[in-house]
Amino acid sequence: RHKNLLIVRYFRSVPEENRRLAVLADLRDRFKWLAVFDDGDSGDIYYPEALPLVDEYWKKQLYRDRNQYPAQIASQMHKIRLAWNLGIGSFPVSSAQLTWARRAVHFLSPHTLRFFYRDPRKFQRPGAPKENFVSARFPVHTGNSIVRDHRALFQKTADQSPLFRTGTVPRRQFYAELDRSTAVLSPYGYGEICFRDFEAILHESVLFKPDMSHLETWPDVYLPMKTYVPLEHDGSDLIARAREVIQNPMLREELVNNASRVYRAAFEELQTRLDLLLSGLEIS
Repeated sequence: RHKNLLIVRYFRSVPEENRRLAVLADLRDRFKWLAVFDDGDSGDIYYPEALPLVDEYWKKQLYRDRNQYPAQIASQMHKIRLAWNLGIGSFPVSSAQLTWARRAVHFLSPHTLRFFYRDPRKFQRPGAPKENFVSARFPVHTGNSIVRDHRALFQKTADQSPLFRTGTVPRRQFYAELDRSTAVLSPYGYGEICFRDFEAILHESVLFKPDMSHLETWPDVYLPMKTYVPLEHDGSDLIARAREVIQNPMLREELVNNASRVYRAAFEELQTRLDLLLSGLEIS
């Protein structure tokens, strides 16, 4: 019998619940410690059928109010652990880098993927002078109807003020503007947490985002008016918040510095967090 197995993303290619259960039952017999890392976009539990068969179930984000989870998994909630979100990732990421990494994973050892990794802590923004505008460059006609409606609402509001730059542009222009922007609007995508959140921090721009207080996640760069500017979910305060930040350089500097400090400190805590998550493994 083998000792430990962490399942990451495998179930994305197994859409049928019966097949997932069969795989899990087989693995449960073969491994002493079994866990699933569910990196689904939201705080939902994507594979609840796995809970009775695993020792731990890792999530990158959870609802703070645990009563939001279905009553039928209440007896299994003790297995759910908060792991890390996509902030512990590779930034910046070019389209060419992503293409080669996706191809390489099919024919190279997983260990070789480290050569594609770009440590966010080593990122140095080009340093263009900041200008008084908010980057609101995001696609609207993408994803499901909920995502489209949410983004369209924010874009419609942003289009009412010259403080915002909206629409989509080529990647090179996007990053050039990101570097010069005072702030970045990052609406929700399929889930709440987006790469843009961390790109904003690395480019020393203030992060504007719909309120995130309903989520527990790590790295937690979502401390209201300390590391980001929370917005009403309908975008009704967007323009007022933009004016407030642009007209207040001290607030802007405080938000940028706090976000950078919290984000970079997370990497120093990563090993400790990983050790805690793996404390149930049988090593010897």
